[in-house]
Amino acid sequence: MRIHVRKALCGVLACGMLAGLLPVAAGAASTPFYDVAGTAWYASAVNYVYSTKLMSGVEDKAFGPNIEATRGQIVTILYRLAGQPAVSGKAPFTDVSASSYYNSAVAWANAMGIVSGVGNGKFQPAGAITREQMAAIFYRYASYKKYNVSKTTNLSSFDDQWQISSYARTAVAWAVGSGLMNGTDAKNVSPHTLTSRAVLATSLMRFCNLYNVKVPDVTAGAATTVVAAVPTTTTITEQSVPTAAAPAAVTTPAVTTTPAATTTPASGQTVSTTTLDGSTIQTPKYTFQWPVQGRVSSAYGSRFIFGSTSFHRGIDIPAPLGTGIHAGQGGTVSFSGEQGSYGNLVIIDHGNGFQSYYAHNSQLLVSKGDVVQKNQIIAACGATGRATGNHCHFEVHYKGQVVDPMTYLPATNNAPANTIVAVLEEEALPVMTQEMLVLASIY
Repeated sequence: MRIHVRKALCGVLACGMLAGLLPVAAGAASTPFYDVAGTAWYASAVNYVYSTKLMSGVEDKAFGPNIEATRGQIVTILYRLAGQPAVSGKAPFTDVSASSYYNSAVAWANAMGIVSGVGNGKFQPAGAITREQMAAIFYRYASYKKYNVSKTTNLSSFDDQWQISSYARTAVAWAVGSGLMNGTDAKNVSPHTLTSRAVLATSLMRFCNLYNVKVPDVTAGAATTVVAAVPTTTTITEQSVPTAAAPAAVTTPAVTTTPAATTTPASGQTVSTTTLDGSTIQTPKYTFQWPVQGRVSSAYGSRFIFGSTSFHRGIDIPAPLGTGIHAGQGGTVSFSGEQGSYGNLVIIDHGNGFQSYYAHNSQLLVSKGDVVQKNQIIAACGATGRATGNHCHFEVHYKGQVVDPMTYLPATNNAPANTIVAVLEEEALPVMTQEMLVLASIY
């Protein structure tokens, strides 16, 4: 897995910056989503991808334009655009289950040389995509379809062109030169900025217009051609994309081995909080530090998401992929690993009846049994498990009961400034095998 460890300024470029660089459709375009205004710069693109069934909402009547697009989403979109060829077998990645909605899409795209994994046999379907990754995936799809990809631009006009990964330079030059994407300003292309669903929808509409693509009716059923999933042992490199540079060294935050300095609940002081069943209980007064800077996008309590109403056991705080997640208090790590809908999860036992949960991480930086201090970086933000974008899901448990975390957090977010500690990039694709070339030729 290629992991670049670096410090970065808090947050990513706002979509408002992109809005000033993307054309706005004349007049208001009515949309079926409450979070997409008819006058938004991306409204016409959202209508296009929704009407052609290439993209849908993230929940009832919500498109999620500012949510980061994921690897699983973009592969599924291109699979639909290709007419959903039938696939036999499972995608060759350990984190893509046969029952997942994107299994066929990932298996097909991998077999056709459109995507590869991120290393260690993983695809990371819930991981957000960067601008250069989006360009590379569109470029590979265009090459697979034998579209003309000769129109490029000289990237030297961008001050940050040196930041573009070697595997993506040809693709980014094509994407900018063909008008598929713009620079984030006159001097920067921002290759490692994450791609929002609004930007993906806009680029997808431009791609279809650029090549006069007629979107197939995906409700008519998949094509009859069967694509075999590529074995996990295949090692090849995409011929049209230069081989990526050697992986950067990984710097993992040090884990202390000295006893953690926990905060003891104030003697005799109690607070009222609510549990999962809505009842009110008394617990000792205790204070956690916020795990990451950002707003609360989804609060504790009942909510409608993924097509149904459920009880949200914690709070969600969006942050860029790879942002460091901080321990809210000192304690001992009682769990560090993958746990169902939580994705990559860290649980800290604070030794006083309280436990804190940190879910959906892209990377885990501590192990079970580690003693951690308050404010120590324990993980990197991500979108693993059941998530619609990169964020930290934070829970608090008291003596086995889930309680409202806001009871124990300061009114003002007091987490340190966000720092990027681990950013994943897709590995360079291998050279297509003879079997894959034969499969590709029949489309």
